[in-house]
Amino acid sequence: MKRIVKKSVLSVIAVLLAFSCLFVTVYADESSVQEESKTEDAALLNDGQMNLDVVFVLDASGSMLNSDPKKVAVDAYRLFVDLLDDTCGIGYVVYTHELIGKHDIVDISDKAALEETKEKMAAVKYDLDGFTDIALGLTEAKNMLVSDKFRNDQRQKVIILLTGGNTALPKGGRSLEDSNEEMDTTLMTLRDFHIPVYTVG
Repeated sequence: MKRIVKKSVLSVIAVLLAFSCLFVTVYADESSVQEESKTEDAALLNDGQMNLDVVFVLDASGSMLNSDPKKVAVDAYRLFVDLLDDTCGIGYVVYTHELIGKHDIVDISDKAALEETKEKMAAVKYDLDGFTDIALGLTEAKNMLVSDKFRNDQRQKVIILLTGGNTALPKGGRSLEDSNEEMDTTLMTLRDFHIPVYTVG
C-alpha cells in the first residue's frame, strides 16, 4: 500500500512538473511578444531545459499524522528533486502555526548542498500539537523566491504546497482572520510575480 501511495504522489508531482515547464514556455513566449528586449531571455527559458526554482511548502501540523501517517509528503520532496535537471534550484519551508524549518534554494548541480536538503527534509517530524497556518508557509516561500538573490535569474518560480487541510488556528499567536489577510496579500504578490502555487492535499 505504501508503494502504491508513493507512486501516486510521484505521478501527481510529475504532472505538476510538466505543467511548470509548460508555464515556462508560455510565459517566455508572452514576454518575447510584449517586450522585444527580452527576446534573448525568453530563448533561454524556451530551450527545452526546465529552468525552475522550486520551493516545497510542507504542512507539519498534527492533521498530517492522520492524513499522511507514512510521511509520503516528506518522501515526495526527494522524489521530486530526482526529477529535476541541473538548470533547476530547490528549497523548502516546513510550518505548523510556527515556522519549523526552511532551507534556502540550492542548485541541483550542487550535490553536497542537495544531499543536505534531502537529509534535513527526511528528518522532519509531524507535530501533534501543531496547528495549520498555510499563509505562514506560503509567505516564507514567497519571500525566498522574490528575494534579490533569486528574483532576477532566468528560472521560473514555482511553489508546491503539501498540506493536510485548511488553515486552523484554535490556539496560537494570531487569529484566523490575521492569517487569511496575510494569505490574500501573499497571493497577490505571487500573482504579480507570475509564481504559480500547486497544491497536493
